[in-house]
Amino acid sequence: MIGLYCLADGLPGLVGALRASDRGTYLLQAVVSLAIGGVLLFLPSASARTLLMVFGGWALFTGGSHILAARRANVEDTDRGHTTTMGGAVAVIGLVLLIWPGTGVVAISWIIALAALLLAALLIFLALRLKRLKKRVDKLAPLRSAE
Repeated sequence: MIGLYCLADGLPGLVGALRASDRGTYLLQAVVSLAIGGVLLFLPSASARTLLMVFGGWALFTGGSHILAARRANVEDTDRGHTTTMGGAVAVIGLVLLIWPGTGVVAISWIIALAALLLAALLIFLALRLKRLKKRVDKLAPLRSAE
């Protein structure tokens, strides 16, 4: 969707830039928007990898800052060990995403698939419950009309 938006934004921007007297600024913006939209649409795996690498860098930075905050904390602080452990885990996840972003893509795909299966099972369960409830209501309907 973001790729489509970038293309939809870039095409009119390109036309507007060609009609404007100051083409430089508008033309650059339109070309960058079209290029990003093209990459997002036609190379989705590269987009996902880039996104996960950026997320990995963020996670590595966040984990490192948690570790540093834990080291600066008072020795008697009870949360110091938890903060260090959490920071280490987040930093390792960030490092893995930076080095092997494909692993993150696969993991996210599995999580999405598992969530879809669980949602499907829940919907089937609810449909069966509603079907039973409808049968009960239909049995009670003749009793109510007799009153």
